[in-house]
Amino acid sequence: MESKFDKTRTRNMNFHLLDGEIVQVPFMTSKRGSRHLYGLFGGYKILSIPYQGSNFSMYFFLPNETDGLPKLVKKLKYPTLDS
Repeated sequence: MESKFDKTRTRNMNFHLLDGEIVQVPFMTSKRGSRHLYGLFGGYKILSIPYQGSNFSMYFFLPNETDGLPKLVKKLKYPTLDS
């Protein structure tokens, strides 16, 4: 079942910046049973949210470490883009 995010489920939570600062930002949350896929991999998490009426999804990659974004980007980088 496709559904929109419920605005009343927005919560202020900690967000870790690359410089180590922690700021409070609004996060969208959803209830269990929604069509979002969540997976754990070596050092990072992936969230998949399907687009309504489409075979496509948006993917979010989140490193486990608060300073892990540079490592994650390096891991995901396509090798020929550097040449």
